Amino acid sequence: MAVKSTITLDLFLKWLPLAFIITMLSGLIYVSVQQVYRQSANDPQIEFAENISGEFAKGHSPEYLRDESQIDIGKSLSPFIQVYDDKKKLIVSTAMIGKNEPNVPAGVLENARKMGQNRITWQPTLLIRTAIVVNYYEAKTSSGYVVVGRSLREVERRDDQLTKSVFAVWMATLVGSFLFLHKQR
Repeated sequence: MAVKSTITLDLFLKWLPLAFIITMLSGLIYVSVQQVYRQSANDPQIEFAENISGEFAKGHSPEYLRDESQIDIGKSLSPFIQVYDDKKKLIVSTAMIGKNEPNVPAGVLENARKMGQNRITWQPTLLIRTAIVVNYYEAKTSSGYVVVGRSLREVERRDDQLTKSVFAVWMATLVGSFLFLHKQR
């Protein structure tokens, strides 16, 4: 019995570095793909926020956005737009949660003022997660913030599927590598 447990311990110790490499590569693959999913979720908002901020900087009024339809951000995948004045007061919003217009935290707006743009995941309620891009703009007669966002629902579904796939391949590779080493004995 002592010989068999020594063989098993010896096999385990030989397999351990391989298991570490498999684990690290699986983690690298997961993190890389997950970050591509999440960062890509910002692309339409970046375009909209920069274009709208550019229009405001040329002197256009945020009022033209009042004609846009209201979007329930808990149900829709459509992008939404919010405009805040320089005092961080919401002046125009196409975003709704039920019958209320959600407000982005003032710190998010302030960070956009310092950096020019802020890209974050905003969770206005427990069940709603959005990717938002906040641009600070300055015009001759006004300044403020343009917030463009959209739901992360589909990105999070892809992330869940990625998690399951990477986990399954990771486990299969760990087991397969152990069995391969065992057969080589």
